[in-house]
Amino acid sequence: MRGLLVAFILIASLLHFWQPREPQPTHRSSHRRPSHGSRKLCPQHPPFQHRVAAPGNLKQPSRQELAHRLSGAVQVDTSVSDEWPHVKDDPERWARVFSPFRAYLERTFPTIHAPGSKVSRTLVNEHGLLFEWPGADPSLKPLLLMAHQDAVPVEPTTIDQWTHPPFSGYYDEQNGLIWGRGAADTKSTIISILSSVQSLLESDFTPNRTLVVSFGFDEEAAGTEGALALSTFLEHKYGPNSMAMIVDEGGSVTPADTKTGSPAVAGPAVREKGYLDVSIKVKTPGGHSSVPTPHTSIGMLSAVIVAMEKQPHKPVLRTDSPAWNQLLCAADAGNTSPKLTRAIHVILDAQDELDALSATPRNGGGCPQKAMHRVTALQTRLKNAKKRVLKLMDPIERVAFQTTQAVDLIKGGVKINALPEEATAVVNSRIEPGTPVQEIRERTARIVAPVARQMGLNLDAWGQERLSFRLDPTKAKGTIVLSDAFGSGLEPSPATPLNGEEAKPWRLLSGVIRATWDASDADASQSTSDGITVVPTLMVGNTDTSRYWRLTRHIFRFSAGTLKLEPEGTGAKTPFGGIHTVDEREQDDALAQGWRFYSALIRAASEVEL
Repeated sequence: MRGLLVAFILIASLLHFWQPREPQPTHRSSHRRPSHGSRKLCPQHPPFQHRVAAPGNLKQPSRQELAHRLSGAVQVDTSVSDEWPHVKDDPERWARVFSPFRAYLERTFPTIHAPGSKVSRTLVNEHGLLFEWPGADPSLKPLLLMAHQDAVPVEPTTIDQWTHPPFSGYYDEQNGLIWGRGAADTKSTIISILSSVQSLLESDFTPNRTLVVSFGFDEEAAGTEGALALSTFLEHKYGPNSMAMIVDEGGSVTPADTKTGSPAVAGPAVREKGYLDVSIKVKTPGGHSSVPTPHTSIGMLSAVIVAMEKQPHKPVLRTDSPAWNQLLCAADAGNTSPKLTRAIHVILDAQDELDALSATPRNGGGCPQKAMHRVTALQTRLKNAKKRVLKLMDPIERVAFQTTQAVDLIKGGVKINALPEEATAVVNSRIEPGTPVQEIRERTARIVAPVARQMGLNLDAWGQERLSFRLDPTKAKGTIVLSDAFGSGLEPSPATPLNGEEAKPWRLLSGVIRATWDASDADASQSTSDGITVVPTLMVGNTDTSRYWRLTRHIFRFSAGTLKLEPEGTGAKTPFGGIHTVDEREQDDALAQGWRFYSALIRAASEVEL
């Protein structure tokens, strides 16, 4: 599961947070205890106000023009599969897919690609698209915008289930929808970014800060051909920690709910969970099935799987996690139950008092023993309140606070009358921030070890002697081998600064989002007096930005969307724009808002210090 699909799961989780659990009073803040009336659980930065007027001839393309640009992009099939070889090993296969798409962009954005254009384009690893628009002040770190050209393949057996053919790019102008694979993930972002750049070029705008645009081409596979090559190229040219900020696909916007009083929400992700696929392979001697052993390798593997699923990861509430910010903002909006809201405030109160005690000078005054008793009592209260908060959440909400595991692949046996010599399962883990990948490996080995001993199997855990063991050769019936599948280990991402002097990029992004959607022409019923609420969130999956960590700490995963609800009666069979499934589609209003957002961000980044 890759970038934007995971982003829509994130949106679902945000929506879930925003749903009242019990009958709610009309007033948004009525769940808060009186003593917390002044506490800002979800502080908002003001909408960005440009210091420099927009060029007088800056022209926004119409929704119809943007829609037709996206329609043409969808008609070029850029599907990639996991098993594709490296570009250098099969250049023709990759060229058949991405050369036509590159040619389409050249035709659609002639000003950007014109000879002598102020924007240069470099092909990285043949098909990675890198656009650079030098700024007037070369001392300023560049702004980097990202998306990916590739799309997930369409399952052939589902083609007849699509309302409109998956590569038709059908534009339903009446309902404002562009249909087809890649429409939302993420060709709409490519069209919005390039449309913004072309409009600014045609208005004779010159950025003060260099703009870099990077489009990978295998995000839906491994990212090793596109994102890795592009990030390596950028680091070689600009150096490490050379970008002011990065904006890639991610969380989007959700409309206000007039029934509950919930505000419109934008959810840019500021961290990503880590990732690990663990291969569990059971190897035993084969034989004829007419003379079976008590347990075949498949049966032994089944026992390991049962042991794994009996021990899911426990949720951990970390107040430095973006998931905590999501919860605080939900409470601020009045969309957590009274019990959950009270437990949240117990955590905040206890933490405030602990911080105050730690800041109190120890100059011989007072009673140290009494202070220590107070600290111990507060720490106990804090621990118990965190447990209560987690208990009061439902499983969907808790996902953001825990490492998840899922047995997604299993394989064993080649013939019905032959005992399987190998059986393999792959367990996918999404790792909560604060937990290193190695801890997941060690935990897996601890769970598997008792089963291995019970079954009379050796254990080879990542070739690490302290995690492995060998039984008496005369008694061992086989071996369990634990390893990383697909070379997949990825640590949780670094945290993007959200407070203090370091948080200038976050304040800029938040302010531009608020200015863009607060002033949007969405239905009046979807707006609130407080405007859109920007919530820093946790991405439960991974995007191409995982290859760009060395370029900046300021990485944001945000997809421009629309506050307009999708019309009813369109025939769509799937929710969330059909990402990675049947009936993928995008609203033309999302393209219009995307143009406004990226145009504003490019201009704003040239007006402020980052």
